[in-house]
Amino acid sequence: MNNFCTTNVFATRNIRDQSATVAGLSWNRAVIRPQGSYKPSGIRDIREKEIARQHICTYLSVPSNTKFILSVGFGDYRKGVDAFVETAKSFILTYPEDHLHFVWLGDIAPDMQNLVTSVQELKHIHFIPLPIS
Repeated sequence: MNNFCTTNVFATRNIRDQSATVAGLSWNRAVIRPQGSYKPSGIRDIREKEIARQHICTYLSVPSNTKFILSVGFGDYRKGVDAFVETAKSFILTYPEDHLHFVWLGDIAPDMQNLVTSVQELKHIHFIPLPIS
């Protein structure tokens, strides 16, 4: 990434540092730019978080100890759906027994549908359109 990016943008120092550890990299040109919605979440305490987690596990038919990599948004090329799929496939091939699932929440652009269809047999990659039924 350092060779291809002018700047590497992270939402927090913690995310920057943990991704560097996982990737075995030192981010040369990292900047912190807080992202996201800054309104209160609907989840008020840790018990509610666990209930929501169990709902997600049930919805996806995955074990309760599953960990998730989540991407949310309209799935098109500029949002990196292709990079999301390639990263997921690489991880799944490297760690096939791990309880890590990759979830894209949002509609997918028509020109990305073939990519989504090509990974449907991989049980660790999920595409969930909105609204969730």
